[in-house]
Amino acid sequence: MGALQLAGQGGRCGTIAQNRGGAMGQAKLSRREHKIAEAVFDAILPPVDEMSLSASDVDMASFIDDVIATYPPTLAIGIKALLHLVNISAIFTTGWQFTALSRDAREKRFEKWYTSRIYLLRQAAVTIKTLSTPGFLGFPEV
Repeated sequence: MGALQLAGQGGRCGTIAQNRGGAMGQAKLSRREHKIAEAVFDAILPPVDEMSLSASDVDMASFIDDVIATYPPTLAIGIKALLHLVNISAIFTTGWQFTALSRDAREKRFEKWYTSRIYLLRQAAVTIKTLSTPGFLGFPEV
């Protein structure tokens, strides 16, 4: 069974099942990583207008828990490291961790990453957006 299945169960974009021949990890985000993920996804997927939902209106961190539980351990660690990189990198330019910034400041940080002359920053922003967007759009309320 190689098919990735996203199904809304229990009110969230839920159960992800993928058989990788025993290569699945059981990684979950820590409380701190959940807080980072929520701040990151809220910056990437803000509300477009007053009537629309943002990533903070759905359970994106649990979605990522479900996703990385299907990944091999090294890939799950990479996703976690990427979240920490985003959080800590803001210290060098703002003096604050990413999670401590306002929503507007977080959005501006990501805009700078998308247009950075440094390839790794651009790729990190695209990777996070690629990981989060399908999950966000999979929630029934969105």
